[in-house]
Amino acid sequence: MNDQVILERLEQGGALSYGHFVRRKNLHTDIQVHKYMGLHHPRATDDLCAELLQRFEGESFHVVVVRAIVEDIILGYTCGRILGTSTVCVANHEGLVSLIPPTGLTPGARALVVADVLSNKGYLQEIMAAIESRQGVVGGIALLIDEGIEALSSTVRVESLLSLKEHNYPLNSCPMCFQGMPLSGGS
Repeated sequence: MNDQVILERLEQGGALSYGHFVRRKNLHTDIQVHKYMGLHHPRATDDLCAELLQRFEGESFHVVVVRAIVEDIILGYTCGRILGTSTVCVANHEGLVSLIPPTGLTPGARALVVADVLSNKGYLQEIMAAIESRQGVVGGIALLIDEGIEALSSTVRVESLLSLKEHNYPLNSCPMCFQGMPLSGGS
């Protein structure tokens, strides 16, 4: 599946909008990601997850770990089903990070972290810390979309279906600003 097909699948689900948007850290972009929208078609979700897992071909994982948010649970469950593994959620309640179910990660288990969009590395570091606190091993990070906001300084392999790094523009070099294009709604 090439980038064009991936973009088409996400667009069909309403997951992408084009325009002039503000992203974090004073960056502008011409593509806005509506995270959950692309995942309400089961076949498209299956296809996207299967393609994402192909990037880890030949590697084995004992468990899939996700944040306890709807879009990541959908992706994690789908990836876990395809891999034949269980899915564990990491929840942060008032600063206390826990695994759901708490017995879902055994010592030595090789985990694949699955997320929809990498827009900052904070939550990934939180998930990795939760895995390591249970003596698990982070074997890889699988992302639907890498928005390229911050690099993950880690030796863990990161794969994404689509990178939007080239669509990030600092304010002083934003082509849409230079053209006088107004900011789009929902930014």
